[in-house]
Amino acid sequence: MSLLVTNPLVITVNPAKMPVKTTAEFVAAIKKEPGLVSYGTPGNGSLPHLAVELFRLQSGIDALHVPYKGGGPAVQDLVGGQTSFMFASPSR
Repeated sequence: MSLLVTNPLVITVNPAKMPVKTTAEFVAAIKKEPGLVSYGTPGNGSLPHLAVELFRLQSGIDALHVPYKGGGPAVQDLVGGQTSFMFASPSR
């Protein structure tokens, strides 16, 4: 077995919907509203979707998944306030 590729992801939030500065604040904000905080992904089974699911299991949060047909629409709705957060690849 060998590593073929790495893909860093960052937690990206809409500051108007989630005014948090740290990961601990982020988790606490979602735990205050279980199942009501939504997150966008480029689609079901995408790397960001699976990353949020792993993070969700490890942190104990309950968030609503909103799958999109690609990263562009997911980012547009994050910026527009239709979703609260997403895991995204940083620009290089």
